[in-house]
Amino acid sequence: MDVYTLPNRIFIEDEEVEDVPETTERVLEALYSGKKVQTSLPRPDLVESTFEQLQAV
Repeated sequence: MDVYTLPNRIFIEDEEVEDVPETTERVLEALYSGKKVQTSLPRPDLVESTFEQLQAV
């Protein structure tokens, strides 16, 4: 069975940043400096396109 993951949305001070491994350091720096950091579910269009790709398989 294959497992698929989708990137979460990450916001630092209302700016969306890409959810990649290098983002961890940036998020930690933001937290330590008192900036507002938020996460959200993956983008709906990305979820939809992923499901469409999986249906085609």
